[in-house]
Amino acid sequence: MEEKLSTEELEMELYSNQELISLLENTKAKPYMNSNSTYEYLISQDLTSLDAKLNLMDIFREIFRLQAYPVLFEFNDRKIF
Repeated sequence: MEEKLSTEELEMELYSNQELISLLENTKAKPYMNSNSTYEYLISQDLTSLDAKLNLMDIFREIFRLQAYPVLFEFNDRKIF
């Protein structure tokens, strides 16, 4: 499965997709997030920044790992597992 979302599409999903919101609200925040939930952290970020994009990959990699989905991210012509 491959899905590509623009920053704008991702922001719309973060505010309107109840299944995604619930998943992120119930995902424990990582120590660097300084938030109670992953959802709170994500909606407070500038999703156009490189830091936020790298954090997003980290967050979803962890969520998919916990859900037992194989994950492959491509970033600047490198594959990151």
